Amino acid sequence: MNGKRWSDLSPDVLREISSRLWEPTDFIYFHAVCKPWRNSRDPPLQGTSTTQFLPWLLAPAQKDPDHLMFRCVFSNASYRATAASPVPRRNWVCRADGAAYWYLTVENLRPSLHDPLTGEVTHLPPLPYRIGEWDKEIPCGVVYRDGSTLLHRIFRVVVMDSGVHIVRFMAALLNPGDTEWVIVDRTFQAEGYSGQLYAGYHDGKIMVTESGLWHAITPDDHNVVALDVLVPKPLYNAWEKHAYWSRQYNYLLESRGELLWALVKVYIHHNARRYHHRLSLSVHALEVDDSATEKTMRWVRKTGRSMAGRVLFLGCPNSFVVDASRLRGEDRACAYLAYSGPEGIPREQVGVYRFDLVSNKVEFFEQLPREWNVGRCTWIIPQPSITPIQELTGRRLVAQELEQQTQDNMAPITSPTRITHIERYYGPSFRAMARDLPLTVTSYQLQLFLSKHGKVSNVEVLYYRKTKRSQGIGLFTMSTIHANVEDALEALNALALDGCSLNIKLVRRGIDDRGCLQ
Repeated sequence: MNGKRWSDLSPDVLREISSRLWEPTDFIYFHAVCKPWRNSRDPPLQGTSTTQFLPWLLAPAQKDPDHLMFRCVFSNASYRATAASPVPRRNWVCRADGAAYWYLTVENLRPSLHDPLTGEVTHLPPLPYRIGEWDKEIPCGVVYRDGSTLLHRIFRVVVMDSGVHIVRFMAALLNPGDTEWVIVDRTFQAEGYSGQLYAGYHDGKIMVTESGLWHAITPDDHNVVALDVLVPKPLYNAWEKHAYWSRQYNYLLESRGELLWALVKVYIHHNARRYHHRLSLSVHALEVDDSATEKTMRWVRKTGRSMAGRVLFLGCPNSFVVDASRLRGEDRACAYLAYSGPEGIPREQVGVYRFDLVSNKVEFFEQLPREWNVGRCTWIIPQPSITPIQELTGRRLVAQELEQQTQDNMAPITSPTRITHIERYYGPSFRAMARDLPLTVTSYQLQLFLSKHGKVSNVEVLYYRKTKRSQGIGLFTMSTIHANVEDALEALNALALDGCSLNIKLVRRGIDDRGCLQ
């Protein structure tokens, strides 16, 4: 570098390097190296694309309402953050591109969006009384690119006398600049019970589906049903038409000016021993014909090649598309889906699946932690922020003033800024045995070696009582970033210490730092 220091790199070079960091933790570490590197994030980069970073999975409801759990399946890392306030329900309202998310509360028909990390609250206009008891049955929703906010509930009911399945759809749409919600209330007769109910908003239409039949609803103040358009089911090939499928999942996405419908079908059969299932994915684009007297719509199936360069992330309540160039190793069209399957499905088949849209192949990508209810996972794109040096200096001055006022017994002042810490999260601890250790390795050396791959405690190398020589066996308690113990053991068994390949066996699950059962 011709004698120059790393801190003397030009801001343009630093910004170019920063734009190629796809993992948020690497991005944060990069800008924490020194002041020049931190300042390179200032105004010129504020317009950075929201899709720079690898998508994360946001875990659904858990037993602990005070924390949020995240998982990056591409770096095999989990993260945990303390919520600004307890999250009572996981009725998420997300931006369509995954760059922001809130949990929704409705009190006395007054909806509010709460940022779970910063605690910031956005109050929305009150809902009309005819919307029903939304303060008890909280809906979910999406905030779209044009600023429109759609809140909705969609559910099935059974008419007791006839046994007919009815779909009830209730929605509230708030357009940009409006102060009143447009209410939509519809009832459809369901064609089946195995299809996932789904709703979305695009180009002034609310799209609602049940069993693959779509209803394009024009929202208006008078709730006129006559303006609705029925979008017929697409044509299927011979195998799809006659095959029996037990579940169907629907997702809507906007990409390159198109409205895409991703349809996941699951074919399940089981014998006395276990479940067997097959997943298939098809993508369709909505075509609108305005030339006729009445507007017509139809779904046209997309080929894998026509989806080149696009990676789909399918979740609830939102789904989005990311440029394939942003994902390491992705050079063709594909889709990722968090799938839980029916009750009774083997645990090793529950997790994230990857669909290759060109070859139509499906592979199991990663098994998620046991405590996650995969079926309600939400994909997000993290948006780390780098605080400018000037703001950090101001915070330090406020802290010094606060300390001085406390010493002088004056009323303390508080800073309005809340710092959110998202930390790497390690999975549940387990007790394991390492065989084939070098005979010269001590307990301390074994702990140093294993600590590079996770949190380690209670390490003990076993010795013969009479000779005091090592048995080549060690016991330890460990937790790693892996989603489950099996993956952790597989990674540990690939390690070698001083030329000796380790043989790691599980002794017991659910161990605390003292080596005791939890």
